[in-house]
Amino acid sequence: MALYRILFFDQDDHISSLHRIEHDDDEAAVANAHQLNSEAIQTAAAGFELWQDDRLVQRHSNKH
Repeated sequence: MALYRILFFDQDDHISSLHRIEHDDDEAAVANAHQLNSEAIQTAAAGFELWQDDRLVQRHSNKH
């Protein structure tokens, strides 16, 4: 299992929250990040970054 961090950003691109998750691979971590992001959109999250250690796995923006 690998440890990942999901950083959620507010509309001003400041970190609004941090979640730590563990998954076997990037694919599962990305799916979990998108699921949490769907919930976070309701609290006005502007997007997220998914990191494993110092490696950026995915960046996602909710801004249109």
